[in-house]
Amino acid sequence: MDPGVLASPSTVAAGILAAVAGMLLGVFFATGSDAWGRANDAASAAFAVLLVPAALVLYDRYAPAAGVWAGAFTTLGLAAIAAAAVSSALTALGRLSVADLTKWQGGSFAALFLWVGAVSVSVLAYGGLPAGIGWLGLAATGLALVATLEIVRIVRRVGIEELARLTRPPVLAAGAALAAFVAFPLWCISLGLAL
Repeated sequence: MDPGVLASPSTVAAGILAAVAGMLLGVFFATGSDAWGRANDAASAAFAVLLVPAALVLYDRYAPAAGVWAGAFTTLGLAAIAAAAVSSALTALGRLSVADLTKWQGGSFAALFLWVGAVSVSVLAYGGLPAGIGWLGLAATGLALVATLEIVRIVRRVGIEELARLTRPPVLAAGAALAAFVAFPLWCISLGLAL
């Protein structure tokens, strides 16, 4: 099936599932219950897969102007989507340890947000979509970057195994991640409606 036909509804659906994943993540941090964490991971796997048509349509849209840059960020985006979907699904099934989860899922989502940032820069540089989508994507990317850097800092300080045993979630990392999980669904929904 043509990705252009799927891009709009699948990207809106990705945004809705990303919002659900963000809420589930908040409940997980509030309760510490693995069931909520696994539900978050399942929703995250689903929203990642739903972004594939958008990645392909955005490549077609920006390749003429951005050239190799469009190919590079699309490749990054598709690889991140695949890694996020697989790592999230494996985590939801209880197949990844906390250390593996932090490395694979954290890395894949960091790369996914780099793709969001690259798409957003393209929107602002080359047009074709409302500028607000570009600014919202850059905000989501910045928040995700703050969350990722804070988690890396904590892991370096206490070790990756201790990260799971923290009695309270790291406030800056959790706050930035939750804020990203507000901006990102809005970005997906806005993007989907504009495609």
